[in-house]
Amino acid sequence: DGREVLGCRVIVLPRLEDPHDFPPGPATLMAVLQEDGNAELFALAAGEVREAKNNFCSPPRVEKLTAWGFAKSVPYASGGWTCTEYSVARINGTIANAHHADVRAVEAARDWPDDCAAFAEMLAEAKPDAELVAFTSKGDREAVRFNFFKSDLSSARRCRPDAHNT
Repeated sequence: DGREVLGCRVIVLPRLEDPHDFPPGPATLMAVLQEDGNAELFALAAGEVREAKNNFCSPPRVEKLTAWGFAKSVPYASGGWTCTEYSVARINGTIANAHHADVRAVEAARDWPDDCAAFAEMLAEAKPDAELVAFTSKGDREAVRFNFFKSDLSSARRCRPDAHNT
């Protein structure tokens, strides 16, 4: 919209890219971790896209595999790190492109937290798949909970143990 943006701002880019649009990359041999801990080798031709089970994720999921690796399949409003990024930027009022249609769709996608208790509830694992926040690694859930806590002093005050919040 042409206005000057002062300070640190977050530009939210929520669209998932189609891996068929990625630069082709060279023909390659990709090692993909299997559930038993062994690696399966995939020979990929230049520009080839195929489905494979991504066992690096918790829980594992089928995603598109390219010479660049696995393409993100989790929508912005359902990804652990992206939910954290958006929540922190939202609570701090630092989203630079909140007026964009794609960002307004993210805003409407869920009830966004405004304190640590609501953030912890958003991250809860016992939810229907449609509401679940998905992470790549098991330890990420705790890391982002801590990041949210320390991101905003007013939020941190509401999260102190003596404030009876969890």
